Amino acid sequence: MFPKAAIFLCVALVYAALARAQTPTIARIVPAAISPSATTTVAIYGENLRGAVSLWTSFPTEEIALLEDTKGRPAPDKVEFRIRLRADATTTPGAVRLATTNGVSELRLLGFDNFSSTPMNSERTNFTQATHLKLPGAVDGFCRATISEFYKVAARRNEILSVEVIAQRLGSRLDPLVRLLDARGRELIYCADQLGLGGDAKFNFMAPAAGDYFIEIRDVTYRGGEDFFYRLRAQCSAHGPRDLPTHKMPLPIQVGDTLEREPNDSPSSAMKLEIPATVFGRFQQPKDRDYYEFAAAAEDRLVIRGATRSLGSPCDLFLRLSRADGTLVADAEVNGADEGSLTNKFAEAGKYHLLVEDLNRSGGSNLFYRLSFAKLPPGFALSVETNRIEAMAGGSFEIKVNCARRDYDGPIALSLRSADEGLTLLEGQIAEKKNDTILRPAVGSTLRPGKIINFEIVGRADVAGRTVIERASTAPLLKRQFPRIVWPPELDGLVALGIKSAEPSPTKIEQ
Repeated sequence: MFPKAAIFLCVALVYAALARAQTPTIARIVPAAISPSATTTVAIYGENLRGAVSLWTSFPTEEIALLEDTKGRPAPDKVEFRIRLRADATTTPGAVRLATTNGVSELRLLGFDNFSSTPMNSERTNFTQATHLKLPGAVDGFCRATISEFYKVAARRNEILSVEVIAQRLGSRLDPLVRLLDARGRELIYCADQLGLGGDAKFNFMAPAAGDYFIEIRDVTYRGGEDFFYRLRAQCSAHGPRDLPTHKMPLPIQVGDTLEREPNDSPSSAMKLEIPATVFGRFQQPKDRDYYEFAAAAEDRLVIRGATRSLGSPCDLFLRLSRADGTLVADAEVNGADEGSLTNKFAEAGKYHLLVEDLNRSGGSNLFYRLSFAKLPPGFALSVETNRIEAMAGGSFEIKVNCARRDYDGPIALSLRSADEGLTLLEGQIAEKKNDTILRPAVGSTLRPGKIINFEIVGRADVAGRTVIERASTAPLLKRQFPRIVWPPELDGLVALGIKSAEPSPTKIEQ
C-alpha cells in the first residue's frame, strides 16, 4: 500500500504537470486599442500565460517586447508587451496571438486609436461612485453579471458629447446597453444596438447645461465576466457632432463598378446586367428595394457576393433570386459576418431577377453596397476546421482538409505554404471522388518551444484543361469566433502552429 504522503505527492505532481501543459487562453487585452503614433504597453489577461515567449500580430510593427514582472517571470494570468506600430500599418482592426512554451492562444482582435486610457475601477459600481473620465479619453473594462459600470464626464452648455462602446467588433461577448444620465440620475439617452456597429452602441448628445453627466454600461441581458470586455471612448465638441475616429476603409466606388440606376425598385423596372458584372448601389430611403435582371444558360453556376461592412457601410444585405415570372429560386443565407452571398446552378436557361434590400429595411446615403456577379467554372473549394495547432519539435500533427467539388471528381494535390522553415509534408492528396483527407506534416526537430509557424494549405488540380489552385479557407471558424463583424481578410486561410515543450515524463512512485 502506498503511504498517504506519496499519494498526495503523486496527485500534486500530476496537477502540476497538467498546469504546465495547458494551452494559453486570452480573456481580454488592456488597452483594447493601441496608438498608431506612440509606443503602447498592453496587458494580456487570461489563463495559463506562464512561459510566454512572443506575441504574433497580423499588422506590421517596429517593436514587440515582452515585459517581465519583478520576480523575473510572467504571472500565470497576466503578461505585458510593449508594442510600436510600423509607419505603414493600417488602422483597420488587427489580430494577435500569444505564444508560450505550452502552445499558442486563439486569435484576439486589437483596435487602433490615440485616446488615452483610464483604468477601470472595479469598486465603483453605483451612480454616486462613478469613475471620472477626462475627455477626450477611453476606458477599458469588462461588465460583471447583474452589475452596471458608471463613468462621469463633464460638458459645457451646448457642447456635443460623442460616446461609443466597442465590444462585439473586437470579439467580446458583451452586448452593450448604454445610458446617459444627468446629475440627478434621470435618463437622457438609451442606446443599445446601433446600425452598422455589429451590436455595439454609439450616440451624440447636446448638453442642455454645463455640468457632470454619467455614462452607464451593462450587458443587455445582465451577463458578465472578463470575456464581456469593452472599450468606451468619449469626447466633447463645441462645433457640432464629431465622429469618433473609426477604421479607414477603401473608397466605396472603384474603377470598373457599374452604378445602380433608379428606378429599379420593382421587377418590371429591374436594371439589366451582363454577366460578369460589378454594381455599386445605395438604399436611398427606408424600405428601398433594388432589382437586377440578367440572363443565365442552363448548367451555368453563378456566384453573387455582396460587400458592405468591409467598405464602411452599415448595411446587412438580403438577396433573393427568382425567375422572371416571380418563381423563387434561392434566398441568401443570413449568417453573422457574411456580407451577403448566393451561389446557384441554373437548371433552365432564361432571364432571372435578383432582389437586394437591407435586412432591417433601412435607408440613407450611407447605406451603400457592392455586388459582384461571376460564373463559377468547374473546380473545387477547400476548408479546414481549425486555425491553430500545437505540436512538439521533432513530432507531427494531424489536420483535416475538406473539399467542396464543382463538376470535378479528380484528385487534388495538397501542399503547405509558409514563410518559415520547419514543416515537411511528404504526401498530401484528396483522392478521386473523395471530399476530405487527413494531412500529417512533420515538425522540425530544432524548433524551440514558443515558436509560431503560420502556414496555409494549398490545393492544385488540372480541371478541364486548366490548372486550378485554391487555398483552404478558415472562414467557417472565423464566423463562429467573430459572428458580428467582418474580420481582417488576411486571417482567412492562416493556420498557426505553436511549438510546445515536451510532455513531462510520468513520475514513478516507489512503494
